[in-house]
Amino acid sequence: MLKVNVRYEDPSQYYNVIGKIAVGAFSKVFEVERKSDQRVCALKFCDPKSDQDRENILNEVGIMLLCKDNDSILQCLECFEFKDKLWIFIEMMDGGALTEMLEKMPGKLSEQCCKYVCLKVLKGLKYLHDRHILHRDIKSDNVLISTTGSIKLADFGYATQLTLENKNR
Repeated sequence: MLKVNVRYEDPSQYYNVIGKIAVGAFSKVFEVERKSDQRVCALKFCDPKSDQDRENILNEVGIMLLCKDNDSILQCLECFEFKDKLWIFIEMMDGGALTEMLEKMPGKLSEQCCKYVCLKVLKGLKYLHDRHILHRDIKSDNVLISTTGSIKLADFGYATQLTLENKNR
């Protein structure tokens, strides 16, 4: 498992919740504002049911933190553990998942737009693979967009890093 710097304090002293964005199988996502600089970001609020769930979530955070210098990978700002819950603060991608865009505009995405999305996804994958990280869940739900045109790979819940001890996948 990757080493993750987790803060063990109440994150509500640093962030204000604005509203709920989504509910997934393993987490809830909220729009939040960081009090120190009013930056709007997202909170992935997780309630691990077991130690293994907790380890998997922290592995996901660790991979995002390893990739913090790449503009094709969703950025994790910080992680808290408070009252047995994990509070993962990530950059806001206000356009949602690529899936939602494709459903709203069936057959209307230009070839240029498709090329741009593919380029950003492939750049993200190359970055991961150069670091021996396998995403293992590439799909339009895990490609996030912003209204400013950013495209980022997200959801590293199934990702793994190959190491000398763990080199077979």
